[in-house]
Amino acid sequence: MRILAYVAALTGILLWFLSELWAMLNGETSDPKQHLVRVHIQGDPSPMFRSLVGEVVATLPLDAQWRLRKVGLAVSQELIEEKGTITLGMCWGSIVLYEQAFVRKSLSHDDMKRRVRQTILHELAHSHGLNEDQVRALGY
Repeated sequence: MRILAYVAALTGILLWFLSELWAMLNGETSDPKQHLVRVHIQGDPSPMFRSLVGEVVATLPLDAQWRLRKVGLAVSQELIEEKGTITLGMCWGSIVLYEQAFVRKSLSHDDMKRRVRQTILHELAHSHGLNEDQVRALGY
């Protein structure tokens, strides 16, 4: 049992070291105030929405942040509506969140945060090969 604890601790240290090395090699800061995911901007989303997405990402579990960093995350002001259905987010290479869809569907600031979190996790599950039924079975 004690050996497992040491292995877990060493694994954590190794992951931290590799993340610091990755950041250094890519010219990124190792400021602990920054979360692991860099959000890319498409078009002209509002500063409020960009900030809200950053807050949500910072509250995700670290393993979700690592996976999201690999997939990529972008925010866009666009509204995509097809056959009466409004798309909150899509995953085509990277996850894109559509601000106007969240503005239209959300009842409050807290509701928007909840929807952004759920959409990120939903699209992240798709990026790992889960189909719509499997993702919904997970509650996303």
